[in-house]
Amino acid sequence: MSSTRTRGNRLRAAWVICGLTVVALVIYISPVYVQPPNQATGRRLLIKHNDFTQNKRVPNDGSEAQKVTGRSWNDPDLDLLHMEINEFLPNFKNPCWYENIYSPDIYQENGYAILSKHIRKSMVKLIQVWEYRLSKSVPARRLRCLPYFLIIGQPKCGSTDLYSKIAMHPDVVTPPIKELHWWTRNRQGKNSKDKILFQHYVDMFDEAALEIESHTIDTKEGRWDLHPLITGEGSVSTLWDNVNWWHLPENSNNSLLEPKYTNADYVHHVLPDVHLIVIMRDPTDRLYSDYLYFHKKSKSPVLFHSLAEHAVGVFRNCTKLYGIRSCVYNASVISQAKMRLHIGIYSIYLRDWLKVFARDQILFLRLEDYAEDKVSTLRRVYKFLKLGPIDDKRETVIRETPDVNKRKPVLKALGNMLPKTRRMLNKFYSVYNQQLATLLDDNRFLWNS
Repeated sequence: MSSTRTRGNRLRAAWVICGLTVVALVIYISPVYVQPPNQATGRRLLIKHNDFTQNKRVPNDGSEAQKVTGRSWNDPDLDLLHMEINEFLPNFKNPCWYENIYSPDIYQENGYAILSKHIRKSMVKLIQVWEYRLSKSVPARRLRCLPYFLIIGQPKCGSTDLYSKIAMHPDVVTPPIKELHWWTRNRQGKNSKDKILFQHYVDMFDEAALEIESHTIDTKEGRWDLHPLITGEGSVSTLWDNVNWWHLPENSNNSLLEPKYTNADYVHHVLPDVHLIVIMRDPTDRLYSDYLYFHKKSKSPVLFHSLAEHAVGVFRNCTKLYGIRSCVYNASVISQAKMRLHIGIYSIYLRDWLKVFARDQILFLRLEDYAEDKVSTLRRVYKFLKLGPIDDKRETVIRETPDVNKRKPVLKALGNMLPKTRRMLNKFYSVYNQQLATLLDDNRFLWNS
């Protein structure tokens, strides 16, 4: 019996690695995007490439713009605002609930299998667990968990290192990879096809759920054992990536120039008590780091200046016609800018999140402070997450652990951006930094402005 089960496990492992039905990953930005409706006509317009690059006003009658029909993705799987949420178990600190399973083959259609070997390895291990439990009882119980915390932003602001250090706390367990990008790209798929379903996102926390389930402490009341462990993920697209907002039925009104509902609303509906962490840095420095990391063609400070000047021009032209919120959520503008200038306009995105989440549910951090004193910053994070303090030995380990995702030497060799580029970008971001400092009542977020 044991050898048969072992052979079965091996066959299942090979099947998981080689034969899982996978979902194509959504591409970050497609070549053509639909502009929100023209204010006068209410029709959706496909903006020509040079409209914002050449400061060309879109005619009110739409005569010089190609008209296209706005398409709504009428897919019940995308309708998060009406999705029924499971009641979370009161003796778990992390949001969790139980479900029955009748077969160990529960990851066949999970699109995350393509992402990394760590996910596939986790699935192999989990299948063996479910096989064992089903050999004892049918159905078997599976603990399902969602994140207790989310690092929602921002890219190139130290989130990978921060996440790795949070995971060093003994009461934190993590999914196989840091960034699942489900709330933004992967739940929608490409053109609403090849999407990753909600249950497949929850699958990513199955291994963490096993750890959460197995750790208990006695409560003073003695009524039940408390499960104190928590899990979380760090998809830093969650704060800002809403480019497909107008496809979603709740935003498909043709009179909308900007989204009525954003990722903040979807997260809040599913996880109203979630703890959110946002780490930011001087947006000028963030953009240069973003350019060095993501730009695939030849790179140099001179080329960066040219691209930054172009992007600033695109956004300045857009704001002559529309409000800044319309521009940062406008996929045409983002595509035309050719670099991710909009990600550094933190105040616009954070306003949307603060509309639906209480101020004490969001922890705002600066990379500059984290880089200067990681242990002090992590103490703030642990306190925010209601975790106990760490001992001196673990603090020493954190201090001595090398930084994760540091800039590579070949990119460091390119040097700093040009002084004139920094002046231009500081000027562009200054008004939004001021808005951010006012919003958070903290002048540290003015940075160089």
